[in-house]
Amino acid sequence: MEYEDTKCPKCGGTNIVEGKSNSYMKIQPLNKLYSSQSDIYVQFCKDCGHVINMRVGNPDIF
Repeated sequence: MEYEDTKCPKCGGTNIVEGKSNSYMKIQPLNKLYSSQSDIYVQFCKDCGHVINMRVGNPDIF
C-alpha cells in the first residue's frame, strides 16, 4: 500500500510504503502475562528508510 499524500519529513520523498512486523516484533500488554500479542504496522519512506508512523494492529488486547 502506498501513501500518495504523505511526504517524508527527512528527505522530502513521497515513496511511502507500509510493512508489517515479523513474528519476532510483537507487542503485548505489560500487566497481562499470558495475553495475546499484536503485529505492528510501520509506514516508512522507501527512499531513505525514515519511519513515518507505527500502529498496533490489534489494540483491543490492551
